Amino acid sequence: MDLMSWDSVAVIKSLDWPGFVKTVLGAGAGAAIVAWYREHRAKKERATYIALRAAIALENYAISCWRLVFSGRAHYEQTGSPLADAVPELIGMPSDADWKEVDSSLTNEALSFANTVSIAQILSDHSRFFEGNPFEAETSAKERGRDAWLISERLRRRYKLTPRDEEKKRLEELFE
Repeated sequence: MDLMSWDSVAVIKSLDWPGFVKTVLGAGAGAAIVAWYREHRAKKERATYIALRAAIALENYAISCWRLVFSGRAHYEQTGSPLADAVPELIGMPSDADWKEVDSSLTNEALSFANTVSIAQILSDHSRFFEGNPFEAETSAKERGRDAWLISERLRRRYKLTPRDEEKKRLEELFE
């Protein structure tokens, strides 16, 4: 066929339609797979980042609790009063909206931990003011600090983050 005499009908008739369809569908499927992979990877990276931020916040909380347990006895011996007058506040946790890509059971555990801290704060305040027990804050701090560290370890394990074994060894009073 002469190239100058081609019209649109001739071009359409001369196409290898099965090959053309395979090429178009293959390119579309390939692009879809690449887009899916990129989105999957981005979600995984966001989940890992949120898990890291939460693990660090929980570890920081555990360290705040450990301080009360570690220095509490010496403070009491020197002053006759307990070091802890309240269970520490949990600060620095990622906001609720950030957790949508994180494993749901770990999300539940990490976000619910704030409620257990609030309950411990209320109970230790009650014990101190109404029952005359000034040591409940230290006991609760030890329990909550240990729980915070264990949740942090689960987050680190699930998202393949570097464990903090050396720091945990230093916090041995929380785990006795």
